Amino acid sequence: MAAKQIICVFLLCQIIYVISQQIGSDEQCVESEAFGVSKLPGAKGYLPDDQITASSSTNKREGFKGRLFHDSVWQAASNNYNQYLQVNLGRRRLITRVATQGYRGSGQYVMDYHISYSNDESTFTPVVNELGERKVFPGNTHDDKPQFNTFEYPIVAQYVRFIPLRWTINIAMRVELYGCDYDGKAAYFDGFSRISFNAHVPNTLYTTTDVLRFRMKTNQDEGLLFYASGNQGDYICMELYRGRLYAALNLGSIDGSDSSVRGVVGSLLDDNQWHDVEFLRQDKNVTVSVDRVPINITVHGEYSRLDLDRYLYVGGVNTFYQSGITVRKNFIGCVENFVWNGIHMTRDKDLPRFSVVGQVEDTCRTGTYAMPLTFPSTSSYMTISDASSIKDNLHIKLEFRAYDNDKLLVSTKLTDSGYFYLRISPDGYIEFELKPSTNKYIIKEIAKGETWLSHDFTHEVLVDGFQPAGSYHQIITYDANLTQIDQLVHRAAKCRQEIKYRCEGSRLLAKPGGSGTGGGGNTNDDGTGPEQDQVVLAFGWWVGRNIQNNYYWGGSAPGTHKCACGLEGNCQGQEPTCNCDAALSEQGISDSGFLEHKNHLPVLELRFGDTGALFDSRRGWHTLGELICTGDRLFDQPVTFRKTDSIVFFDTFWSRELSDLNTWDISFRFKTTAENGVMVYRTGDVDFVEVKLVTSTSMSFRFSAGYGVQAVTVETAFELNDDDWHNVYAERNRKEALLQIDQFSPVRVAHPLGVGYLPFNFNKPLIVGATADYKDGFVGCMSSLQYNGETLDLYDKVANDPRFSYGMSKGCVGKCAVNPCLNGGICKEKYSEFLCDCSYTPFRGLICGREVGTSIYDGQMLIYEPISTLKTVSENITIGFFTRKKGGVILQLTDALYNPTEYMVVELTSGGGIRVHFKFGEERLQINSKVGLSIEFANAQPHVVNFQRLNGGKTFRLQVDDYPVQDENWKDFFPDGADVYLENIKYILLGRNTSDETSFVGCIFRAEFDNHWPLKRIFQEPRPSFVNVTPSFDSVREERCGFEEILPDAEPAEIRPTYEPPVKIFDDDVDPATTSQGISAAYLGAIFGAVGIILILVLSVVIYKCRHVGEYPDSEEDELEMLDASPDGKQEEYDGTYHPKSMRERYESKSQPSDQAFI
Repeated sequence: MAAKQIICVFLLCQIIYVISQQIGSDEQCVESEAFGVSKLPGAKGYLPDDQITASSSTNKREGFKGRLFHDSVWQAASNNYNQYLQVNLGRRRLITRVATQGYRGSGQYVMDYHISYSNDESTFTPVVNELGERKVFPGNTHDDKPQFNTFEYPIVAQYVRFIPLRWTINIAMRVELYGCDYDGKAAYFDGFSRISFNAHVPNTLYTTTDVLRFRMKTNQDEGLLFYASGNQGDYICMELYRGRLYAALNLGSIDGSDSSVRGVVGSLLDDNQWHDVEFLRQDKNVTVSVDRVPINITVHGEYSRLDLDRYLYVGGVNTFYQSGITVRKNFIGCVENFVWNGIHMTRDKDLPRFSVVGQVEDTCRTGTYAMPLTFPSTSSYMTISDASSIKDNLHIKLEFRAYDNDKLLVSTKLTDSGYFYLRISPDGYIEFELKPSTNKYIIKEIAKGETWLSHDFTHEVLVDGFQPAGSYHQIITYDANLTQIDQLVHRAAKCRQEIKYRCEGSRLLAKPGGSGTGGGGNTNDDGTGPEQDQVVLAFGWWVGRNIQNNYYWGGSAPGTHKCACGLEGNCQGQEPTCNCDAALSEQGISDSGFLEHKNHLPVLELRFGDTGALFDSRRGWHTLGELICTGDRLFDQPVTFRKTDSIVFFDTFWSRELSDLNTWDISFRFKTTAENGVMVYRTGDVDFVEVKLVTSTSMSFRFSAGYGVQAVTVETAFELNDDDWHNVYAERNRKEALLQIDQFSPVRVAHPLGVGYLPFNFNKPLIVGATADYKDGFVGCMSSLQYNGETLDLYDKVANDPRFSYGMSKGCVGKCAVNPCLNGGICKEKYSEFLCDCSYTPFRGLICGREVGTSIYDGQMLIYEPISTLKTVSENITIGFFTRKKGGVILQLTDALYNPTEYMVVELTSGGGIRVHFKFGEERLQINSKVGLSIEFANAQPHVVNFQRLNGGKTFRLQVDDYPVQDENWKDFFPDGADVYLENIKYILLGRNTSDETSFVGCIFRAEFDNHWPLKRIFQEPRPSFVNVTPSFDSVREERCGFEEILPDAEPAEIRPTYEPPVKIFDDDVDPATTSQGISAAYLGAIFGAVGIILILVLSVVIYKCRHVGEYPDSEEDELEMLDASPDGKQEEYDGTYHPKSMRERYESKSQPSDQAFI
């Protein structure tokens, strides 16, 4: 007997030891001991004198004399707030409390102080309170009695500083620290590695109370730290985003609505310093704290239990396409003592049920971080000595954090008296300027900045002595050439330019009387007046990028012939057009506003008249603001590839244009759910280029330039088909080929040794979306396509070119955008199609529109046994049925098949009504359908019953079909603390139970209890072991209970055009860049030629062949000769304006374009 007791005691001790090892990871000291500051020399744990230092000290009262209970004391040489006493504990220790004393018998002591701590003696972190402010520790009230302060949360540190705040007479302190050794189980993650724990076998994790503690440090502001989820939609996620910790939690909901909550805590967590994180949950109440600063969260929804039956992940996940995850990067940095509910993820990673992906190191890396640099004052700066070598290219990349506006970030002088600066504007936006371009850029939102393009007439300019209409002529010279302006305006989402005309007696848009008379006057060919026989429409106008006269003003619209006041009907003198058209001599009259029609901007020329002679009182002043463009269509206007054989091609690039290039590059953005697909493809006679998504985690850049196929492949640690945007950049130059995905480092492959560099020789179009033979196509969204630095507008091609309507859509619009899945089904986007996940619904079918039911006959019983025992305080039950027989159990929850002690039953009464009765604890209660008194539900019609228990189990809700909801509140019946749990639910029964002889006879469908669907499980293939049917499975089969399945509408058929992408059709001595009309002629010639050949074969091969041979070449040759007849190969067009057609050329000759590429 004694031996058995000894064995039991031994086993109990082992269990306690194991539990203590698991729970001990919460970093709490069982017994705190002094760290040796107060110990005498020679004693065990004595702290040497050189490990106790101070900022300053008086003679014979050095820092090492500041030991608790010692005769002497540390006394600062100066009494100010910069003094401190520092203790070096020799290694990292877990500190739980501190003690301080004054200088005995002198009346000198410290009354309040701060504490800071560090692990490297260079970066100290203050101890803060729950508000995030530096905590003030109460000191001594006497010069001898010690004062103890216990930390609410222990700190881990090697160096500790005591910083006096208030003192009497002089700063004098004696100190001691208490705690225990710290055993930090570290794990370093490199962004590709992770630790996982299998929470599915042998038992799942169902909790109402959770505790998570760990420490972390990183220099990355984004990364996934922890993720766990369950099959019922529950999840917990902790991730870093922009240097803050985001904690998300979802406990599930009854109606399938989003019941997740998210909290944000901490800041500047990417400072490469250790930070303590704690997550505590009790039912629906959550507390998350970082460095002892907490936030409180309340979870929504009906459930209070967290069900995790998949995997727990630390450091990263296998795919980011999971509920609750917002970042797209795994964690890069170090964590210590990561413990979730006693599961030590970092210490026990090599044990069963754990798995490690990648290389998880047991020690934290040092020296591999890009350390931040702090500028403590406005006079601080850093100089980079070799910046003077900047010539043709300027590339600057930096990350910063600032709290002040109107501050300079980067500046440098350039050659030829130029300069560049990057600064924070007074409004808090990013602003940069580059000379000699003088363009000013203001970035207010990422990828949606404002670009300001200046010119030489932004100031007010006098117009006087120009009486004929349009006789004043001013060309506006911008700080960019027309090519650059075209690219800027074309890419911008919106552009605007302010224009103003201030007048004294002069008119603006008023029409001169007659044609060429009535004050309009005449002009000569040099632009001093209107040409003969041309109608003058106004005294003033402006010429835009469309090279046409525009007779509307700022704040108005094209075609209105009005100013802003004319549209609003409030012009001076009741004029219908403009204020100035009243010809009033008063001062202060003007017309102004923004021109916003992008296709007309910017203003290239201003024309005014009606300003009389030089010495009369009629004059005007014009002011023209900078061109301001916002947004970027390159990023804002994606397209969707819906079919694997849909393509877009660009035929504006030819071998001659690329023959002298030393580099070739392409970049774009994409998002998809497909696992593979060719995104970009181009060929020549021999050469080719292909950028392809190979698998969900790899992408390749393959090419050939005359010496064999080369390939660059990137393998990612995350899914590229996660339906999120990814950036791709591929480049080939004389040195290497590279491929880069997102912000990660590119993969490079060196150019083969001993082989000369050959540029690509392409003579066929660039194809986007598939190969030249329409195979291996890409489905998904794409935008921001750039080829050798030039923007290729996919959106414009799809929107305006009917050749690319097949399988393409404007914008990024997937199949799931219209919510095709019914009854709570989850739509999974495939872009070429969609899939409905009906797993979490009681339905089946293509769009979750098919009922799952079965006919039940007398004596049959369907038994569903959940994997684990359920305990509920709230329930949601839905069951459908139709029958002609009254009475019988429809559904029952029970703790036993025979003689149950707790149960809940939904049944059809003998009167044809619905009754729900239940027993939990000692209480037996029921609720009846009131409508059952007058309506019998046993009428061979389908009915649906929904029963819910809410408000902590004290409110009962019953609804049948669309009849009024019945609520019964039994809050008074159940006092606080009463047992309202339905415990130990082991079985869900359908059709009858073992104690009632009356069976339900009819059809049952749509059976649902919380997140359990027993009918679907019974008819699941293969049939699970936890379902059973009495008397046998052969007696039941799946039915729809009379319902027709709802199917999706058939999509309209699309037929791919039979055209082939254009090939090279010009001789080498013809420049296709100057013969765009020749391309169209060649197309038409090819089409008509093909039709002609068919007719020839049908009617008479010999006669028509002889009669029409050579027509296509002759027509093409004639077309080219006609083009060559005009100057520089361009045909003149008459546009109805009286200014010369060479206006654009005249502007370009007068302007001084910048040689730098306009961005």
